[in-house]
Amino acid sequence: MVGAPLVQALIVVSPLLHDEIAEWFGVSGSRVVSIPNGIDTERFRPHPGFDPASIKRELLGDDGDKYRMVVNVARLMPQKAQQYLVEAAARVVATRPDVRFVIVGYGPLSDDVMALAHKLGIGDKISITGIRADVPDILAASDLFVLSSLWEGMPLSLLEAMAAGCPVVATD
Repeated sequence: MVGAPLVQALIVVSPLLHDEIAEWFGVSGSRVVSIPNGIDTERFRPHPGFDPASIKRELLGDDGDKYRMVVNVARLMPQKAQQYLVEAAARVVATRPDVRFVIVGYGPLSDDVMALAHKLGIGDKISITGIRADVPDILAASDLFVLSSLWEGMPLSLLEAMAAGCPVVATD
């Protein structure tokens, strides 16, 4: 970042990024400010009348409420590493045929991720929904949230899953 030495402050979303930005761009650590991401947790609380089974049926088919639903909410980009999620999914469904995987998002790797799922014989166990307006309901209906990212600052989807009361498995 050519202009970094000229700015008064750089704002980042995590302490790790604070240290990395200072090192990467040669900016004094005193000029890098960490302000963690935040979310409105009320938005992710199930509303009165919320029916998780209906969300599962919509996403997984008529008998969707019979399955355990694992969800990933992210762009389909190299950083988000959904290919590793698909590889893990193949191992999971080999012993747990009652598990289905839903990726909420879109991106340039959508076709590649689905091609890998078909190559591994689990194309019918994974779906990519594209962008959805009902992410809070999807998270609340999910049995598990997986963050497969190779790197993140402070991932909003992780905070949203926790706010929805969904158990989380995340990469470090």
